[in-house]
Amino acid sequence: MSTPLPFVRDLSIEYGVADTVSPLIRRVVAKNPSAFTFKGTGTYIVGRGTVAVIDPGPLLDEHVAALQKALAGETVSHILITHTHVDHSPAAAPFKAPFNETHWPPKSGPGSNYIDLYKQARAQVDESKRCDIVHEMQMLEFNYGGYIIPFFNNLVDSYSTKVSGFVPSKATQNLDSFGHGYRTIWFN
Repeated sequence: MSTPLPFVRDLSIEYGVADTVSPLIRRVVAKNPSAFTFKGTGTYIVGRGTVAVIDPGPLLDEHVAALQKALAGETVSHILITHTHVDHSPAAAPFKAPFNETHWPPKSGPGSNYIDLYKQARAQVDESKRCDIVHEMQMLEFNYGGYIIPFFNNLVDSYSTKVSGFVPSKATQNLDSFGHGYRTIWFN
């Protein structure tokens, strides 16, 4: 017999504040709530004095300012990015550390237009055009970016003629999308 695990939805978040999660871990949540980020992307600061930043987050001015405030007087020695979605990695640019060997995004060459593409994607209201921009960003990261991949999701995206309602997507995992794909996809 299994015990159901509740999904706690009444989590209280104060945007722009470094919340102490444990003695050596602080979290700053970006104000980008969505179906993908829940209340917002969590950026974690590990350590005191010399710190590592995990998932710097989206390139939102107020989020970057909150991180700069939380990191005042600290030395960022490492930046770890769990995956390269636009809500996890773009804010790495203002916090490049001496030990960040990926140096992503680069100042010149392939990928140097990544932040400009991110800003274009945020401003684009046409979903198809935005997906094309995000796909271009993902290809730049895949081909030229540095990765720290702590795990791989155990997911399979597939297609069959026995499935209806399927619309391929370049910008997300087609069938998963945090369960949203299954609302429009059915078996014949």
